Amino acid sequence: MRSHFRGGKHLLCLTACVGATLPSIHAQAQQVVRATLILQRNQVASGGDGSGIRSLSPPTVTAQGKPVVVGSLTSNDAYVWIGNQVVFYTAQGSDPVSAAGSSTLLNGGNDAGNWAFPATLNGHSAVYSDIGKVVEVGDAAPGFVANVELWSIENTTLDEAGAAYFYSLISQSGTDSSGSALFRSSDRTAANTVPLIKGGDNLTGFVVNAFGVQDRFAVSRQGGHTIVHVKDANNVSALVVDGVRVATENEFNGREGNWRTFDTVAINSGGHWMFAGDTTAVPLRDYVIVYDGQIALQEGETLSTGPVLLNEADVRGLALNDQGHVAHIWSHPPTPINRTLYFGCNPTDLKSSTKIVTNGDPLDFDGDGTADATLDRLWVNVTHHPAVALTESDVIYAKAYVKFGSSSSVEAVLGFPATCSGSGTGGTGGAAGAGGAAGAGGAAGAGGSAGGASGGAGGAMSGGSSGEAGSAGSGVASGGGGSTSSPGGTGGGSAGKLGTGGAAGEQPGASDDSGCGCRQAGKPGQHPPWSLLILGLGVRFTRRRGKGSASDCQPAR
Repeated sequence: MRSHFRGGKHLLCLTACVGATLPSIHAQAQQVVRATLILQRNQVASGGDGSGIRSLSPPTVTAQGKPVVVGSLTSNDAYVWIGNQVVFYTAQGSDPVSAAGSSTLLNGGNDAGNWAFPATLNGHSAVYSDIGKVVEVGDAAPGFVANVELWSIENTTLDEAGAAYFYSLISQSGTDSSGSALFRSSDRTAANTVPLIKGGDNLTGFVVNAFGVQDRFAVSRQGGHTIVHVKDANNVSALVVDGVRVATENEFNGREGNWRTFDTVAINSGGHWMFAGDTTAVPLRDYVIVYDGQIALQEGETLSTGPVLLNEADVRGLALNDQGHVAHIWSHPPTPINRTLYFGCNPTDLKSSTKIVTNGDPLDFDGDGTADATLDRLWVNVTHHPAVALTESDVIYAKAYVKFGSSSSVEAVLGFPATCSGSGTGGTGGAAGAGGAAGAGGAAGAGGSAGGASGGAGGAMSGGSSGEAGSAGSGVASGGGGSTSSPGGTGGGSAGKLGTGGAAGEQPGASDDSGCGCRQAGKPGQHPPWSLLILGLGVRFTRRRGKGSASDCQPAR
């Protein structure tokens, strides 16, 4: 069954396990998957304070393809990783900032060395950047009347020009939240921060409710375009692209049924947009991926490779690059934690997508053709994060759980190469990534990658140059085969969210598999005090924490 509690502040988050009566997708011999190990838990990261990695956020990427990861170290320092090293940790700053909660939230960095992430500062949720604090809970809400303050800050990202974007609840009384807004700070200072969209805005007859701005949004790499999920006073959802409503709940979806929910969203520098969501079609085919308003892939359809997307199948990760190429993660039978990563070169027809990796696949980190580890499962959390990042040279980054031999799974960030043999749609062509030469095949033709190789993937990757061999801490180029590059490392363990009253940093605990995402510490507000999770036969209760705590769980949407 599918739970339709994705879209708001609900008491119940239900995940029903499909019985393992369907044939295993691993019944046949599995091919070793080329991958690069970027970071993993307990690894002592280059450029840090000498302590190990305690937690890792899902990755984002810069325009040149450098992975960006935020989290906490075992020393309780927060850290920011860009490319192949830590570029900041708390001891280098003057503020008592921690990364508590950031392991499930959106962050961002660019090739100029700017970055921003949702931090915990002075016990409150905040936006912290390479130049220090941007805003924190209790500050005046930019662009609002006097006495309106920021109440709870969550997803934060950054465009290539260095502008920061963040979602926040606001408060008029100082004792409870009274609305929500999406903000943009052009230079990562409070003085130059304005609301992009807020409660009360009239979108051609669709008036955004006070709490109608949702924490699901995406910004194009160059900052010229945004897509935002909003609701009206009747709790009707809509998607807004650059201030224009493009899809509304209960309207015909163009193929079968009406739009029902809007989950993960994406947008590129050409203004092309995507979302994954539910429809009112029959349950066997009600979940879809949409490109520029048209359904590009529907639950139940067969892809070029990989498992058939049988009910119940849901999208748990989505990324769109400027060439129009798409990375998408589906959760599918036989169990709710079966997840497969696909890559598509034609966003208008994602049935042509190919499988990149799925549960149980052997992973080759050093390029010798033999398995170095096994993918346990991909990390997903559609409540807060698109869960996957895609470079302009078609390298896919994702957070995952990996097994080395018979050991327990380890939380890690991985890179996977992808290639297009033909032309894509919705882009301008895949020239070599900045920072290195193009691999064999050179610059791509219109909308695609040339010669079957990912054009310039080696150059786009951190530390990578054309044709290098892959080893931990060095680049791997996208030569003739278009393999990935990025630093590696060692370590072990998995991370969760900081418990009640904890110090800076994150402790092992909360899992994405619960289906409920943990929010940043803020003030008690418009969220239910309890959420009930039923996962298989297990039951777990979580309680919202008040101001000053980093634990604030809600059902995944």
